[in-house]
Amino acid sequence: MTPSDNTLTDSNFQYLVGYIQQACGLVLQKNQIYLLENRLMPIMRQDNISTLNDVVDLLKKQGSSFGQALIEALVTHESSFFRDKKIFDFFTQEILEKLYTNGSPLAPINIWSAACSSGQEPYSIAMLIQEFARKTNPLTLTPISSSMCNILATDISKKILDKAQEGSFSHFEIQRGLPAMLLIKYFKKNDNSWMISNELKELIKFEKYNLTQPQKIITQTFNVIFCRNVLIYFNEQDKVKVIQRLHNHLKSGGYLILGSSEFILQNQTNQLTLTAVKDFPGIYQKA
Repeated sequence: MTPSDNTLTDSNFQYLVGYIQQACGLVLQKNQIYLLENRLMPIMRQDNISTLNDVVDLLKKQGSSFGQALIEALVTHESSFFRDKKIFDFFTQEILEKLYTNGSPLAPINIWSAACSSGQEPYSIAMLIQEFARKTNPLTLTPISSSMCNILATDISKKILDKAQEGSFSHFEIQRGLPAMLLIKYFKKNDNSWMISNELKELIKFEKYNLTQPQKIITQTFNVIFCRNVLIYFNEQDKVKVIQRLHNHLKSGGYLILGSSEFILQNQTNQLTLTAVKDFPGIYQKA
């Protein structure tokens, strides 16, 4: 199959991008058909689908049963350990300093890693928490437990969540951002992969969640919410809805951490109490 024999009709393009936007908030333009082709190629080969027009036909016939596979093929799962070091330095030096004392939290803390992908972000957070607790109180032999810290990790893709929950990473994934000291301390070699320790796994709960659609599975509020490099894919209306939802789940004094190139505009914060943290683009604190 080549792009020349796979030209989407205008009506099918509008149907497909409309379905994608409603399902996950991803906004695609006409000049991004190449993205559709590249991302959908694996499921097209798997199901012996010849063209993108055939994809639309199957979507109309099967609805959500095929739509979920389509969405999972489209959403980005780019991730690495400790991605954007400045963000994690702020998390350790500013946030954890306020939440922990003598190796223990002042109160049980809740952290949400939204759009967690294959798990590198929540596992990075868990490692920093354990390291900070031990550094604060070197005599503490017992690691931080789930009674002291809860990390909720969510993503729209069930397939990628299953991988994250398994906690198995390839050599390539391990080499992307993970310091050797932490590899030795928190991972175990397993054939051709590395398995994360139960000490970290026990801090994290993985749940399927769509940021653009209201769901009731999240009832608690959080000290910190990571939602990085997600809003850039949404239109203005969905951005406002997602920011409002995140704001509602944030404790007073808590932090919302976006990607370093993501900003909340004034017209998006009229009814919110978020203040940008100076010198840290993408980080906001709730009053």
